[in-house]
Amino acid sequence: MVSGGTRTESRLETWTTYAGILLAPFINLRIDIAFTLSSALYSLVFAMKLYRGTMPRSPLGVVAWTWFPALVLIVAGLHVSSLINGDPVRGMILTVQYGFGFLVLPFVLLRPTLDECYRMLVVFATSIVLLDLHGIATYFVVGYTPSSLVVTGNLRLATLIANPNGAACINAVAILVLVWLLAEGRIGKLLGWVYLAVTVFSLVLTSSNTGLIVVVVGLLVYGGLTFQAKHFLRLAVALCIPVGFVAGGGLDYLPHTFQKRVLAAVVEGDVSEAGTYMSRSDLNWEALDTIEKREILFLGLGADQFRDVSVQEVPVHNVFLILWVEGGILPLIGWLMLLSSGIVLWSRARSERIMRRGRAAALAAFACLLVISNARAHLYTPYLYTAMLLIMGPTLAGLRQNALSRRPASGFGGLSRAPGLAERSAV
Repeated sequence: MVSGGTRTESRLETWTTYAGILLAPFINLRIDIAFTLSSALYSLVFAMKLYRGTMPRSPLGVVAWTWFPALVLIVAGLHVSSLINGDPVRGMILTVQYGFGFLVLPFVLLRPTLDECYRMLVVFATSIVLLDLHGIATYFVVGYTPSSLVVTGNLRLATLIANPNGAACINAVAILVLVWLLAEGRIGKLLGWVYLAVTVFSLVLTSSNTGLIVVVVGLLVYGGLTFQAKHFLRLAVALCIPVGFVAGGGLDYLPHTFQKRVLAAVVEGDVSEAGTYMSRSDLNWEALDTIEKREILFLGLGADQFRDVSVQEVPVHNVFLILWVEGGILPLIGWLMLLSSGIVLWSRARSERIMRRGRAAALAAFACLLVISNARAHLYTPYLYTAMLLIMGPTLAGLRQNALSRRPASGFGGLSRAPGLAERSAV
């Protein structure tokens, strides 16, 4: 029998987790420069679990074999390189930031049942929509101001993430999540379509080529892995919307910045028109040149040190290259291991013939992360790991329940219901 006090503690832990997810993308709601309000709530939940003794033994399941070694390689390379060649303080800061996303968040966000996992995904989708609604209102009512975090000088929506590409990428991931939730029937159709409309509109306002590529890759991977013959009619109807929009002269109504940065590159097939592509490409070549000239193998320049040797005085916007040039080859291998987590999870679920949509969404999310990795610098922001862990959550829960269903009856109630929960999301 569960006591009232224990039930109250459990509810407090659950609602604190929901609040952390809801505030995760609002990264400018900070307690200090490197610690957001969402991170504080996540830390509180982690402390509650420690105090109550409810910390899960292995929340990542099969993915633990790629996830935790990836963390070790990334932080070891960056920290040691910073101690020897760079700034030890910056090395420690990056170690803590990566460690929080890799170590704390899995124990806070991954839950054992499908219903809990899907509820948290709906909370995540709601958080992105709230972020977008604030951004859209600011974009049209206030516009750009010199102190603005939400709208940039060239009229791109940055939201409270304060970065147009970052806002676009998280919206692209949210669109993938919403398509999946609608297919699973885990969100009401009206609410789901309203959420989709808001996230797509926000993605357009960011005028981000990276965001557009991320959403296309994510939906192609998810659609390719879940597509069935009966979906042809739905796809045809869906395609009528953009076709009708273009045929009706809708392109002229798109934001001018989107037309200039994104549409021109798509229509003309010229990447030099795609925003800051050329300057980012120059940074990539500069990083490769630094790696070659300094013969960087096991020791890099140290955390945040590339900007000091760069002609442009900014970090290279490529996770693979920045980890290599600043931390050596080990962090690069670690990041590749992290990206392989999606393949490991998808393969295991496929071999057990469960969670067809869930495993497809997980693999699509890691495909999105692969694209994002080619356009961003260090990726340690908690909202990104929040998204990745929540997307993996249902498939990990399905695998866990499938394993329980194969065990002999142990007299504990509820195990006999585990197969049904997994099968419900397997079609």
